[in-house]
Amino acid sequence: MPSALRTETLNVKHEDSAGLVFSFDAPKGRVLGVMVTSLAGNARGNLTVLGLAHEMRPADVVRLLPRLRARLGAES
Repeated sequence: MPSALRTETLNVKHEDSAGLVFSFDAPKGRVLGVMVTSLAGNARGNLTVLGLAHEMRPADVVRLLPRLRARLGAES
């Protein structure tokens, strides 16, 4: 059973985007998750990455946001 759940907002530079970082203790170590969501035209997209906390860097996930937005623009 996960325990010690923590959440915090993640700063992203696009006004039509938002980010969230969450973490919790699991049997094999602390897990960190990063979720970014964005709206481009009528298309909405989400990207979520999970991993062991000591291996994760939320800024790396935020760097993927322009690619997500470009893909959404192509789809809308």
